[in-house]
Amino acid sequence: MDRKIVANIKTSLFLLAIALFLGGCSQPPPIPKISIAAREKGKTVLVNDIVKTAKISEDLDLGNGIVAKKLTLVDTGEYNIVYFSAQSRFIIELTSKDIVKARTNAENSLLSILGIEKNGEDTEACKLWVAQNVPLTVNAAAVGVDYRLSFCADGRPFSIAALALIPKLEPIIEIRRQPEPPPPPSRGLGG
Repeated sequence: MDRKIVANIKTSLFLLAIALFLGGCSQPPPIPKISIAAREKGKTVLVNDIVKTAKISEDLDLGNGIVAKKLTLVDTGEYNIVYFSAQSRFIIELTSKDIVKARTNAENSLLSILGIEKNGEDTEACKLWVAQNVPLTVNAAAVGVDYRLSFCADGRPFSIAALALIPKLEPIIEIRRQPEPPPPPSRGLGG
């Protein structure tokens, strides 16, 4: 082969290797963080920028010239998670009949959205204002209580009455009894 062609191939391969190396080493940009006011006065919690990732956003006029953002972070058939910017508060509404499963899934979803690790009562999530409720149409015995986050010190368990209203799972396999055999034919008295 011609030396010029070999040199061009070597140069091209070298440039390709550099491009692949630089492209392969690049990391996705970090998720921007924001501070949210904590329950303890003057404290904040650093979380992922939920404003940019919100599914639905609307402005709410709170009066006195205060306009707050209502950010719907998650809206599933099982639960909804909403953030109100003016009060720095999250509301989790459990909308599934299985409130125990919905609560676990909603809390895990909130932690994931915020980029917070769950490590018991010490988690940053326990410093935030998070209300958790159940509508009357879902479970009449669980309505009217702010359950908070279950893993925090102020988290409240569901009452026995509320747990009793969770629908039981239907059996996957239906077991049927064999029909009783017919009785033997009866013989008449005379014969």
